[in-house]
This record gives sequence, C-alpha cells and structure tokens, in this order.
Amino acid sequence: MLDTPTTISGRTTAELELALPGKFVCTNDEKYAKEGFCKKISAKSYEVVVDTKGTLLWGENDADKPYLIITSEQVTKEYLAYLEGLNIS
Repeated sequence: MLDTPTTISGRTTAELELALPGKFVCTNDEKYAKEGFCKKISAKSYEVVVDTKGTLLWGENDADKPYLIITSEQVTKEYLAYLEGLNIS
C-alpha cells in the first residue's frame, strides 16, 4: 500500500485527461521482454498510469506529483528510452 495521495489511471483515461495528443510511434519494435523497474523521482504522491504497450505521449514530469507509468513486457525498448529521456519512472 502506498501511503501517499496517489492517483491511478488507465490508458484511456490518461489519454483523455493527462497525456499529450497523439500516439508514440516506434521506429524499432524491439520489445523489452523482461521485468524491470526504474524510479526517477522520489515524491510524496504519484500520478500512476497503466499503459501496457507504451503508446501515450508525455510532457514535462511534475516533480510534486511525478508520473509513474506501468507497462508490460511487450513495451518497446524505444518507448522506455523515451520515458527515461523525460525523467518519467
């Protein structure tokens, strides 16, 4: 259990309310194909979004309530690199 005022959204809700317009387009569809974890920012609360295939586009990460994106092993390495470049966990 998270002892923080965290919000959890599915892909559809996040696409409508949080993400930038459009879809992430890969040029290399190599899948991550393993379990992993990356924590970029420690905060008192998080905006958790389930985007299993890695299709949503993001703007600046909010340091007060940063994004934490839950993906599946089917996400591409390219999408994970995109999130890392935006400092998104």
